Amino acid sequence: MRLARLWAWRGLLTFMLGHFTVDLYSGLLPILYALTAQRLNLDNRDIGLLALCYTAASSLSQPLFGYVADRWGGQLLAPLSLAWSSVFVSALGLIDEPALLYAGALLAGLGSGAYHPVGASNASMLVDDRHRNTAMSVYTVSGTSGYALGPLIAALLFGALGTRGSLAMLPLGLSVAVSLRLALRQFQLGLPTLRSRERARREPIRWSALAPVMAV
Repeated sequence: MRLARLWAWRGLLTFMLGHFTVDLYSGLLPILYALTAQRLNLDNRDIGLLALCYTAASSLSQPLFGYVADRWGGQLLAPLSLAWSSVFVSALGLIDEPALLYAGALLAGLGSGAYHPVGASNASMLVDDRHRNTAMSVYTVSGTSGYALGPLIAALLFGALGTRGSLAMLPLGLSVAVSLRLALRQFQLGLPTLRSRERARREPIRWSALAPVMAV
């Protein structure tokens, strides 16, 4: 029993690392925006639009990706979303065209939006009901810790390498994505049950009910 519990917490640590990495990327972005604005002579409106592209994509897309995970499973969605986010966040520091910056920020945000629902749901499945609240609180802290450390890492990284130092963050995301894929296989997570597939097929997302909440 104790060995099984330790094994489950090992899997939880993998998803926590994924959450840490995704939110670490989010924490890097404000400093990257400011340095990119200096490099490309962008004004405050441009910086605000960049932040809006990432934040809107990462938050408003979560119900859609949650539905996708319910219907088709998250065995590929979790690792791919992290890899996707790492690629586009790492590329943002290399872009010299403002229009491409907005597109890159939006695409990077989609990776974050895809990871959060599937990461949280799989993390909660790894532990029994007696420890679920504890596990989820620790899982949440991993994300906020990544977000809090993001500006510090950005200051060190971009101070030494400039905005093109964002490329140095790519190996972290890709390696964690591989670890997530292996964990999902080992623990048989992310597989949609027949019941969830049927329910998702019968019950489409009620966008009319969600729209006011998303608008707020």
